Amino acid sequence: ISLGTLHWKLGGKADEESGRDRCEEYRRSADYFTQAVDRDNLWPQPDRDVAYTYRTRGQLQYLLGSCPGYDRAEMLEEAVGSYSEAIHLDPENAFYWHMRGRLSYVVWQTLHDQSPGTDSSALDWLYGGLGDLDHALELDPVDDEAIDYYPNYYRQEFATRAWFKLGLAALQEEHLAEAVAFYDTELDPEADTVDAAVKLALIAVINDDIPGAAQWFNEAIRRISIDRSQYGSRLRASREHLRAFWAIRGVNSDEILAEMQAQLPGQLAAHPELQEQGYYWRYRAWFKYQLGLSAFRLGAEAEASALLESGQPDASRAYDISTEHAEVYTYLPEGAWGWYHVERGDDYVQQGDLSAALADYEAAFTLIVPDDNRTARAEKTHAAFSAGLTALKLGQFERGAEWYDEGIALMETYAGDANVKREAQSAAEALQGLLDEDGALAPVATPILEALEELQ
Repeated sequence: ISLGTLHWKLGGKADEESGRDRCEEYRRSADYFTQAVDRDNLWPQPDRDVAYTYRTRGQLQYLLGSCPGYDRAEMLEEAVGSYSEAIHLDPENAFYWHMRGRLSYVVWQTLHDQSPGTDSSALDWLYGGLGDLDHALELDPVDDEAIDYYPNYYRQEFATRAWFKLGLAALQEEHLAEAVAFYDTELDPEADTVDAAVKLALIAVINDDIPGAAQWFNEAIRRISIDRSQYGSRLRASREHLRAFWAIRGVNSDEILAEMQAQLPGQLAAHPELQEQGYYWRYRAWFKYQLGLSAFRLGAEAEASALLESGQPDASRAYDISTEHAEVYTYLPEGAWGWYHVERGDDYVQQGDLSAALADYEAAFTLIVPDDNRTARAEKTHAAFSAGLTALKLGQFERGAEWYDEGIALMETYAGDANVKREAQSAAEALQGLLDEDGALAPVATPILEALEELQ
């Protein structure tokens, strides 16, 4: 146990100067803890002590899951197994149930991310994890920060997140009724949360209840303006759910938008404080931008344009209230329509249509005019480097080099912009990856990589 603890600490402090490898130290630590639970050949130990050693080995197995050469899902499953041994020996320990529940959820999430779907074998991990958290709450219902014991938080967060993800997976499999069932699982319509509002809106969309969808999307925006923490994970993420639904039924964003606008006076009358709430108008603009992106990626350019245009007055109103909303106010006219082309270009790359992707990247570069907007600067740079990489993949070396020159020129123009610098770093990594795959590209790729490195 002492040797295992020592190597765990050495792994945590490993760096180039120490000459130690973090993952190798963790591996040795886990091996020592495995030896320590050999009850047949070591001095007798109480069940609680052996349970704690299994718990500690489980933590090491979790850490090893992020190390090269280890399969993350397999190591997580081994960590769950170690906690199962701990629970067998000390079944009244709420912390062990809580940790096994958390790890089981991460197993499901890892399997789901690797292969999104509603496969029952992966769902067993989810249901098992939620069940463990429920049992932990039966043993000890009070969260304890001192020992990292948060069963109440994780039970709610994991469940709401999982049903949302599974709803999307069902939509992508064209199982509409199943999607509604997932959204509806453990859903409290009375809960004053963004999660509840977005799920109720999506259920209404699937059920062709446009007034209901508009009502709940408006309400989700109001709630986001108060608690912005779920913008990315729920409101923005809803664009993928709508895109999956629209791919089945067709884009009806114009109907949703018209109804949202028609209901706006009533919402403002009920909540007059929204009139001067800058974040409310900001997120109305962003939401329309996100819906427009989903419509555009499905080829509904007219609907996308209408959504984007309708968001500009909202962005202007946010900016009039406070200049802190300048980012959205300047982004919509300077970069949004161009970024739509970048996103669709990425879709074409995934589909293997590089010529169509190149056309979209080149169009994006022309459309994005970043006069004042930092995001648009980075996205214009991104478009140039994406065009360059795609042209090289198509064997159009001169065209590719010209686009890299455009991106490098933007790096020089916006030399102090951290976002532009990150785009350059990503571009260098992508080009190096392509060069590793095809060494024949060296004559054109090497000078570009050298130029990127020099500027960075």
